[in-house]
Amino acid sequence: MKEHKIKPVATIKNGYKEIVIKLQTLADILNISRLNTSKMLHQLEKEQILELKRGKIIIPQFEKLTSKAHF
Repeated sequence: MKEHKIKPVATIKNGYKEIVIKLQTLADILNISRLNTSKMLHQLEKEQILELKRGKIIIPQFEKLTSKAHF
């Protein structure tokens, strides 16, 4: 299994998280295809749970994401 480097999550303000990661790296970590990873992320973006930028996933309200995941 290959190791992946993920830059730490930067908390900028309450609930706001920014993750710097490549789509392929995330897909490898989740052990799902790049296509399915992309579809999942775009669905969450459509639901305004996260924002996608080149090489970044921005989570404006982390609590919103965790409630979606039922944590």
